[in-house]
Amino acid sequence: MTVKTFGYAQFCDDIREEKNGKITLVGVYHNDIIVPEIPAFLPKFYIMVNIVSAEREKQILPLKIEYGDDIIADGDVVVEFQKNKFHENIETNETHISLIFSPFPITKEDFLKVKIKIENEWTIAGQIFVQKNSEKPKKIKKKSSPKKKHVN
Repeated sequence: MTVKTFGYAQFCDDIREEKNGKITLVGVYHNDIIVPEIPAFLPKFYIMVNIVSAEREKQILPLKIEYGDDIIADGDVVVEFQKNKFHENIETNETHISLIFSPFPITKEDFLKVKIKIENEWTIAGQIFVQKNSEKPKKIKKKSSPKKKHVN
């Protein structure tokens, strides 16, 4: 079976779209969002959703963001085959959207999932676990450095 369309998501503190076409993701989360207490708020929280398709025709794909059992955002994403802004000979069928939540309320420990409906089936484009930090901070003992001997 050949995958014609797929999506992936990245979770971070900020997204900057540069004039030269670069996209800078700042404070990228890996597997977890860890907060000291719940409830909590992140001042800003971004999700970058990328969709890649082998289809040359325009597609409109439903997208939703779930936090546990709650749908916190939903809508449609348009994926079109288009010319590259910087290289006339390159055509691409990839699109990205940046979603911002400001502030982002953390109300429970649970998964945050990005889902895209492809060929009438919801697929997970990305997920991250939101959790409270259960470890107490460790006290770091300062190591005493050896005393220097003065040579006269």
